Amino acid sequence: MSDIYYLAVIGAGASGLVAAAVCSKELLKSKSNEKIVLLEKENKIGKKILATGNGKCNMTNINASANNYYGDIEFAENALQKFSPYDTIKYFNNLGILTREISQGRIYPYTNQAVTIRDILCKDVQRENIDIICDTCVIDINYNKLDKLYTIITNNINIKAKKILFATGGRPNNQKNSNNSIYSIIQNLGHKVTDLFPGLCPVLVKSPYIKNLKGIRHTGKVTLIADNKPLKIEFGEIQFNENNLSGICVFNISRLVNEYITYKTINNTSYKRLKISLDLCADYSFEDLYDFLFNFQSKTDIMGSELLEGLLGKNLSQAVYKSAFGNDIAYKKLSQSEIKTLTSKIKNFVFDINSEYVWKNNQITCGGVSIKSVNPNNFKSKCSKDIYFCGEVLNVDGDCGGYNLQFAFSSGILVGREIANDKNK
Repeated sequence: MSDIYYLAVIGAGASGLVAAAVCSKELLKSKSNEKIVLLEKENKIGKKILATGNGKCNMTNINASANNYYGDIEFAENALQKFSPYDTIKYFNNLGILTREISQGRIYPYTNQAVTIRDILCKDVQRENIDIICDTCVIDINYNKLDKLYTIITNNINIKAKKILFATGGRPNNQKNSNNSIYSIIQNLGHKVTDLFPGLCPVLVKSPYIKNLKGIRHTGKVTLIADNKPLKIEFGEIQFNENNLSGICVFNISRLVNEYITYKTINNTSYKRLKISLDLCADYSFEDLYDFLFNFQSKTDIMGSELLEGLLGKNLSQAVYKSAFGNDIAYKKLSQSEIKTLTSKIKNFVFDINSEYVWKNNQITCGGVSIKSVNPNNFKSKCSKDIYFCGEVLNVDGDCGGYNLQFAFSSGILVGREIANDKNK
């Protein structure tokens, strides 16, 4: 171990690993003997990568643009301009990883295994000028103006470094509060941190029918509605759970839902009420669906919710039917107007949104270190020339589908270069 490190990277996830590797390579090119240390609170580096893309690692999306991000989107916009998804693919090709596009621009390693990405990134940081220390939780950071060094105080060792890169990811799901967290340390160093809330997660809903739908998966259209105005529309598989809706299409509206719960605004606009509308038969127009149900009933003796079982399955059919009529006409031939009512309910099955969220099962943290404290062009602190940030710790987050890993890689690689180049300034 070194007495004084050139750079201490706090966090050995996707962004921290590529940042350390790139900085190391640039330092070695310039024949510098400066050393880097990677500090990781887990017992192994790169563990979170293993969970990405359901274990397959959706590493980027070739369609990524600033439109796929929220928060201080300038971070993402600048990162993508300087290091695009195609640059990410090339970067991993140079590390020996082939990739493939699965659907909708989503890029995965050719092995379809997240462990492939994790192992390659871990090997890439195993260099002579990089020390790796796991099971190490940062407790505090102090700066000495005389020797111009940071002292990083951890649970088992103190580290001195000239520069610090925060690549710490988001808020841990099991963390009850943010006191003494890495965000508090960042704030104590003079930086602004916005409110934090979970993203890419299930959405808690209120409905008398949701409990009986537990375990059902159904493909449809999900619309987030605020004060009768559609804000975001997603298509895909909807998963019904005991008290929430889930699935990628729901994950992609969860950010806006939880932003509203946190601020009572979405994109700085105030709203009084949010709800989710499900179109359970999005491939058919209202007219075509009505004609099908009317003709089907007229040709058969089937009545009640059984009319819908060929479309929705038994439990979902019963829930939609009860939502439309209650229990008053449980089993009868429906009139034309009643069939129209039922058709409307299939195309607009509404759930009220709960007024709270839980830090559980979320894939990302929304909010973080603000653009007021960090230069989006080089990810350098505006409070100190020797502090840098990359990845999820920043106030930027993306849709589900490879966008968050793309930002992790883009920001990590760019800041790694920046830190190495600062050595020569």
